Amino acid sequence: MGAEVRQSVGASAVDIDGDMISGLRLNTGETITARHYVDGSGVHGLFRRAFGIGSTTPNELKNIAIWDYWRNAEWAVRVGVGGTRVQVRSLP
Repeated sequence: MGAEVRQSVGASAVDIDGDMISGLRLNTGETITARHYVDGSGVHGLFRRAFGIGSTTPNELKNIAIWDYWRNAEWAVRVGVGGTRVQVRSLP
């Protein structure tokens, strides 16, 4: 579909031109340009910070849940076929 995927490469800076992203500087030293950019940096908010947009994080919502679907796992025999194991953690 025309996407270029890079692995083990980090973004070090976002180049801004007015209210648009004009490029993305990588930790490899190169700058890439694209028609569309996707910020998958999570709480780091690379694009949000580049545009100076603040954020607030409610202290009472620092929980995470991790889940996955497993095949041929020993515990899946006890849980049942198609079983899902969910892990929930509350972080200080």
